[in-house]
Amino acid sequence: MNFRNITILILFIFSLLACSTKPPAIASSDKVYNPTQQEAEEAAVGKVGEKKIYEKDLVEGLEAYIVDDSATFKIASQEYLKELMFALEAESQGYASDPDFIDQINTFKKVLSSDFLADTLEINNLIEKSYERLHYEINASHILFPVSPDALPEDTILVYKKALDVRNIALSGGSFDSLAHVFSGDINTRNLGGNMGWFSALQLVYPIEDAAYTYKKGEISLPVRSPAGYHLIRVNDVREFSGIANVSHILIAVNEIPNEELWEFAKNKADSLYYLISNGSDFETICNQYSDDYVTKETGGNLPPFSIGQREEANFEKTVFTLQPGEISKPVKTTIGWHIIRMNSLGQLAPLSKLYDEIKSKVTTDSRGKYLEELRLNKLMQKMNVVENASLINKLKAIADPKILQKAWKSPASFRNSTESLLSISGVPVSNSDFADFAEDRQEFDLSPASYTPEMTLYRYYKIYLNNLVKKSAIDQLENWNPDFRKLMNGYRLNLLSGRLKNDLVYEKSVADTTGQRKFYELHLSEFQIPENADIQIISSKDSSAINEFIEIYNNGKPYRLKRGIYPITFTKNNFELAIEDKRRLAGLIILMMKNPGYLVEIGGHSDVNEVPGISALRMKEVKSYLAENGLKPNRILEVDYKNTKPIDRFDWSKNQRLSIQFFSNDESDISKIINSDNKDLIKYEKLNVQRGENELLDTFAWVKGQYQIKKGSNFHLIFVDKINPSRFKTLKECRSEVINAYQNQLTEQLIERLSVKYPVELNDSILESLYLQNFKK
Repeated sequence: MNFRNITILILFIFSLLACSTKPPAIASSDKVYNPTQQEAEEAAVGKVGEKKIYEKDLVEGLEAYIVDDSATFKIASQEYLKELMFALEAESQGYASDPDFIDQINTFKKVLSSDFLADTLEINNLIEKSYERLHYEINASHILFPVSPDALPEDTILVYKKALDVRNIALSGGSFDSLAHVFSGDINTRNLGGNMGWFSALQLVYPIEDAAYTYKKGEISLPVRSPAGYHLIRVNDVREFSGIANVSHILIAVNEIPNEELWEFAKNKADSLYYLISNGSDFETICNQYSDDYVTKETGGNLPPFSIGQREEANFEKTVFTLQPGEISKPVKTTIGWHIIRMNSLGQLAPLSKLYDEIKSKVTTDSRGKYLEELRLNKLMQKMNVVENASLINKLKAIADPKILQKAWKSPASFRNSTESLLSISGVPVSNSDFADFAEDRQEFDLSPASYTPEMTLYRYYKIYLNNLVKKSAIDQLENWNPDFRKLMNGYRLNLLSGRLKNDLVYEKSVADTTGQRKFYELHLSEFQIPENADIQIISSKDSSAINEFIEIYNNGKPYRLKRGIYPITFTKNNFELAIEDKRRLAGLIILMMKNPGYLVEIGGHSDVNEVPGISALRMKEVKSYLAENGLKPNRILEVDYKNTKPIDRFDWSKNQRLSIQFFSNDESDISKIINSDNKDLIKYEKLNVQRGENELLDTFAWVKGQYQIKKGSNFHLIFVDKINPSRFKTLKECRSEVINAYQNQLTEQLIERLSVKYPVELNDSILESLYLQNFKK
């Protein structure tokens, strides 16, 4: 797919109503068209060329437009018919048969169809059922009879019958626990008699959950199919929801290979901490100091809220739900160590309205999503009358051979040319060759599990093929089934055809045609003019002294001395090398300069009268080199060698052996930052380019370069008019985007004029008014 075209198309669709173009030539008429017998159920409201437009089409098309009254309804009608005119021209030029266009339509259809094919009723039923089940907890055991999800039907039946036989033994008095020990393929639970512990809804794969909540206490289910195989489920007990636990814990971990000594040592440590907490020590403090759970120790050991069945450690969970809010457990052993648990609070189940989105996300994505998908697939198969040829499907194993596992399988001609077909849709047989091609292609990239036989692999391909075929057939027929989907697809086709035509004849042309751009620019030069404007600075304050301080700094000229710096760097006598602490301070200076890009820094070299000549210059050179080497550009460093002309102290000579650091700036906004250093709102600085009438302060005096002071209300204003820019025409480079946009409008208008002759548009005003009253009047 050409994604660039999709991007362009989306931009075009959103720009349809934004473009100001002349409407097509509309011939208003009271003439009523005579529809054919097949069209007699609805009246034609107009024509575009020879194509008649009927009420349903127009109403559906106009639902994408904003209609406030009958006037905007008529304008929207003209816009819609204009788009139809573009689409008809695109069809006449072969756009509709372009492979890229067809690919975009099919992609959009596939993406859009998923919501329309989703069984909303079943989703809502499953959400409500899951919420009701959350009010209860189940304790159940199971026996697993493993079978691959892609096992051949006859193999699946054998496993199902075996499960039934074991169920009959249990119903006849056999011990379910003992049967689980012998027959269950679940290595995690068979030594526990198949016991899965306590759980609630949305925690197990859906078929197992469904059986556990369907059968009563003490009952044993019929064999239940899951991806792992068949299960017999026995419901051991049922109770009401235990709540949502919000707990904190302290973990004393046993990380090494378990042995009695390590466990005993960890237990003693946990007992000691429990004793401290029981005698008044703060839980959070103990947790922070001693807990081995490094994820939670700094937050007091807080764990995410959970309910029954959500924690891997059954002993931990069992203990939690015996605690009352505020109660702290004795050390509890799990597979990773010892825990001291505090129950913070026990919450109840939130209302469905709050949990709806969370439950919906769960039921549409996990095993419940697979259940819904299978349910939807079965309904679609019934709706489309999909009939599978069971006998021929069973014969698939005869044509499978080990080559399919080596990606070299070829279907035999006898299968491809057989008069029998694997399946039919709505009475129409599906070609065996089509499936054979699919399977041969699939083997190239598909990775079947290592345990799969050739027969299982080919049967798996058949199931994937069937699912894909049913979905594709449903998508192809969806426009006939669902009027809302048909309406969206019609609108998309119309916009895509119209957009592609305008892309080629208007948008691409306007961008690529530089000669046309220049010609348009020269013919419409007056439309691309910059009025007289001024570059100004406005400084405002309620305090006139702040304005005066700004003027004082400003009038001293650039660079502006900002009356701030950092403490001088001092040196020992006749020394110029920087100490470690000096380098740290200079690193901070560099960071400060980075944050203030308008700043300049003056480094002043000083020496005492008792030092050797030239030492102050060496100090400056050393500091400048360090600053430059660490990223400060040399043009932002000012150097002044004061030598020994500015001594600080006659008696403490060490103070004279220094390098001073002061800040300057060429940016006027930095002056305001200095004045605002103690009071952030003392002064306001703005740098603007304005035209006449855009700034009321500037309109109070003549537009002449200079400095002005104005008092308006309680505010004092200092205005610098730095430059008056006379009115001028923009260069083509400056306004190219404006030229292209205007050129596009011209090309669109010219296209409309041409097509209006080829596809004259007529509207029946009386029917149009009736449609407005019936469908759009608010």
